[in-house]
Amino acid sequence: MKPIGTIVCKVLDGYGLTDNIICEKLKKDWVKIFKEPLSSHMEPHKFTNGELLIIVDSHIWLNEINFLKDSIIEKLSPYGVKNIIFKFGRIFRKEDSKSKTDSIKKKLYKPSILSKEEISFIEDIISKIEDKDLRSVVKNTITKSILIKKGNF
Repeated sequence: MKPIGTIVCKVLDGYGLTDNIICEKLKKDWVKIFKEPLSSHMEPHKFTNGELLIIVDSHIWLNEINFLKDSIIEKLSPYGVKNIIFKFGRIFRKEDSKSKTDSIKKKLYKPSILSKEEISFIEDIISKIEDKDLRSVVKNTITKSILIKKGNF
């Protein structure tokens, strides 16, 4: 009998969701990893194959953060980050991201968007995950992936 972690990892890898889960975990832990003011001027955006794209909210901070690149990679290495790219862009503050999250949740959980089979598939996968936070991230990630493939997101 295989450990549940092995099965879940294979399913997530099969759907290309592992990188998305890592990125979501980084977003959740961001203020624990980096203290103010650094954490409020940069935000993880996308994680792919060990490379993390970080959005920085001003050109001045972008210049400063580039000097910290090696130490930032070192702090993020437990998450599998091997390289980082900084890009100037808009950071969604907690107020912004909360309203965005609420809007996404409303959109995701409309009964007409997901079929009964898709809901059953998602529930079957997440029922094997004990950690509440991880279960929530996996559920949202799989749901978003299905909606994107259907063109509903």
